[in-house]
Amino acid sequence: SSSLGFAALLAPPFAFGDIGFDGALLWSRLLSAAFVVALAAAVWTYLRPWVGGTVKLALFVTLLCALPFFTREVVNGMEMTAYAAGMVCFLLLYERQSALTAPLILLLLLFRFEAVIHLGIALALLYAIERNDRRYVLRCLVVLLAGFAVITLCRYLYFGDFLPNTVRAKMSPPYTPTAVMHVIGLRIRAVREILKVIGIPLVVAGFLFHQRLRRLPEARQRRLLR
Repeated sequence: SSSLGFAALLAPPFAFGDIGFDGALLWSRLLSAAFVVALAAAVWTYLRPWVGGTVKLALFVTLLCALPFFTREVVNGMEMTAYAAGMVCFLLLYERQSALTAPLILLLLLFRFEAVIHLGIALALLYAIERNDRRYVLRCLVVLLAGFAVITLCRYLYFGDFLPNTVRAKMSPPYTPTAVMHVIGLRIRAVREILKVIGIPLVVAGFLFHQRLRRLPEARQRRLLR
């Protein structure tokens, strides 16, 4: 499975009996919806020092969580809402250099296979930029890579494959067209779909950051942009 963490959360109701497909779907939808609430709380906490005014912050958080991406995930009962909430919590814990950052990194690896890519790139950039925090970033990188190695080894020993079954399936026909132009078209379409999801939040977040930055003393601006 590419989401062992979410699969584990789906398991408890079955301890009381066979709830069937409809029951499992309902439970997965409730979980996805609960993680949207957690995402809203995490985003609120992260942006609170930056956004002046509760109304603007509430509007931003509401619009973010009402995006079709999240409603689609809830209807399908998928794990991406949990992954999104976990990523924002990672930002919160990283800024505080909390000891809980390492366990959260391991949880994110259990929820999405590509967490090693997302967190790996983010931590590599932070290592290059945040000179004063390099020791902490390095510890996070070690936890990420070690955790990924252990999970991958366990997957191989149990399933006989280094890749999750969902990733392996999407690398095989009919998911992988052979026509070059069709592949290019799919990539362009993927970029458009991604921009639909993150384009507006990025623009709004950039505007809010710019407005907030203008109100800060010059010395603090330099510290934030170092």
